[in-house]
Amino acid sequence: MCSAVFPPFPPPIRFDYEALDDNYRVRITNKFAYLLLCEEEWLADDLWNAGKEIIIRIAAETIDKRTKKHTTWISDETFEEIKIRREIKSRRLDSPIGKALCRN
Repeated sequence: MCSAVFPPFPPPIRFDYEALDDNYRVRITNKFAYLLLCEEEWLADDLWNAGKEIIIRIAAETIDKRTKKHTTWISDETFEEIKIRREIKSRRLDSPIGKALCRN
């Protein structure tokens, strides 16, 4: 059995991608152009990590984080339907037939 304890992954950063503008695209293009023009040799892992770091850093600088939009779970119309059904059930149980059925 492996008893190694791994650190938990950090939570993902949630950006509002609908708010992208040309500023983000231009900055990403400029940073990657620098990587492509670089004369030194890059290992695949180093190149991947550098690219990932560039994308995350520029996204954090230019894109706003996504905010949660609170949506109601049950609409007002549904609450009205629930209230009506409760009233109908209470009237049905208060009737003599309803009382006779509940005794059994």
